Amino acid sequence: MTSAVKAMTKVIILLGCVETVVLFAWLGGKAAAGVALGSFGAVMNLLILWHDVRKCVAKRKPMIVSGFIVRYTISGILLFLAGLLSVSSIFGAFLGLINGKIAAFLSWRWIGEDQVVKKS
Repeated sequence: MTSAVKAMTKVIILLGCVETVVLFAWLGGKAAAGVALGSFGAVMNLLILWHDVRKCVAKRKPMIVSGFIVRYTISGILLFLAGLLSVSSIFGAFLGLINGKIAAFLSWRWIGEDQVVKKS
């Protein structure tokens, strides 16, 4: 795993832990379970994306649609499962899934543009 993927995974887990504690105190256990579920999905989506990118770079071919479909199907299934619990768990799962987007932004800022450009 590259340092960027490791940093993003750590950020997703850290955000998930903080959000779980805050939502548990604010909305209860079902919302906290939703955040945990969503954060798990965000880590899975990140690892699947990393695997797809590695495969495409090795084969020197463009990204295929099936990886995109798999990632968003996983997100949809997680939101559906959260919906079976309660409305607050849907909110929590959505917040957990958004952790992947937030982690991409924060990790890029922490690593810095200089290191990203040097590695390319």
